[in-house]
Amino acid sequence: MHHLPSRHRVSPYVVGFIIGLALMAPSAAFAVIHPAGDVPTPIVQLSAGYAILIDKQGQRLFVFHKEGTQIKTVFEARCSTGKNPGSKMETGDAKTPEGIFFATKIITEKKTSSIYGPLAIYLDYPNYLDRKIGKNGYNIWIHGTNKPLEPFSTNGCVALQNGDIEKLVRFIQLQKTPIIIQDSVRWVSEEQQQSAKADLQKTLAEWQKALTSGHAAASDYLYAINAPAERQQQREFLSALRTVKGLDDHYLLSARDVSIFKQDRYAVIQFDQILAVQPDGTFRGTYLKLFLESHNGRWGPVRDIPAEPLVTPLAKASATAVRKPSAPPPAVPSSGIKPASEAETAEVVRFVEAWRSSWEKGDLSSYRSCYAKDFTSRSMNLDGWIAYKGDLQRRYKKIRVRVEGLSVEARDGSISAVFIQKYSAPGIKTSGKKKLDLKREDGKWKISRETFHS
Repeated sequence: MHHLPSRHRVSPYVVGFIIGLALMAPSAAFAVIHPAGDVPTPIVQLSAGYAILIDKQGQRLFVFHKEGTQIKTVFEARCSTGKNPGSKMETGDAKTPEGIFFATKIITEKKTSSIYGPLAIYLDYPNYLDRKIGKNGYNIWIHGTNKPLEPFSTNGCVALQNGDIEKLVRFIQLQKTPIIIQDSVRWVSEEQQQSAKADLQKTLAEWQKALTSGHAAASDYLYAINAPAERQQQREFLSALRTVKGLDDHYLLSARDVSIFKQDRYAVIQFDQILAVQPDGTFRGTYLKLFLESHNGRWGPVRDIPAEPLVTPLAKASATAVRKPSAPPPAVPSSGIKPASEAETAEVVRFVEAWRSSWEKGDLSSYRSCYAKDFTSRSMNLDGWIAYKGDLQRRYKKIRVRVEGLSVEARDGSISAVFIQKYSAPGIKTSGKKKLDLKREDGKWKISRETFHS
């Protein structure tokens, strides 16, 4: 055996020390590569939109999107999380929470400190499941930074480089894009997800069946809830469904664009809840999130949260249709509302047509220019609203938007355009009353608020 000269020998202890230093170096925490074609275990099924995953140990953020039959990574960035390990439990523990969250608000640096970079994305921590097990805290954001990005350096938030947070916000739809935070991410093939997918799809089917049957006993068996108020709320929902079913023979309750996410013993199923009540196939519905918990290997819903009321207003409206109204409707508009001038009306008519045309053509730049900077709708600001419309545009390449019976109302110096909107896309047809509240911004009409009622 030949030995190296002593000056070339390196002690194994020195080697270990050097390796240890390398592992402790800040850049090492950012060096994470995930297997090509694999998906993280929390993403059980992704149907539409995007899903965001944050790997705390890897200090990495990923954005996923379904392209064809595969779930693919469409964006990836370094990130930094809390100084202390573990999942957040209480205020001031400098830990980043773990779970499935949704963005509730996006603010720019004009409304917050410059230390958070160009913008901050509010998360709904503590969410329903967090509060259920006693977690607390507030102001958990994904934000930029005015300092070099260092791993494990925040007080609980998730920090990105400024350029990356500006890219990330394009993928976020408020209250709808899941933001999953895990301590350590395990990657599997989509085939390995089939068992978890089948279990949760079965639970969704059972939930739909329980609601369709209108039987409180079936719902009570299915729901893993104990709070009397929640149980009463669920029974009221069942009662409303029975009312609708009794009033219309063309009743169907179904789920579309189902996405499923799982974190340990908790899961969230999000989907479009469709209530079909017309023989021509038109429908009404809402986006819904179903929170579930695993008990003894069996999934059970603990809460369902619709973005907008679905059944009760429909039930009331249908019930009114088969009864005489208790009082006649007002003969004149409420005080203060009057028709706009001819010049204002002509100007608004041209504006509404430009808005309609840009929407139908999928010209998001022109469409965005129709909205005021402080526009809000469905808890979304302008950036969130455009991201939402962009997601729909990618899903439905060919749409048609019709405006009928347009009237222009003036009240206290403001202008509103009111009309019947008829929207159609492959497999979708809706009709209802649309109201655009307008204001002057830079000398041009802009939409400050938008409402729609089927």
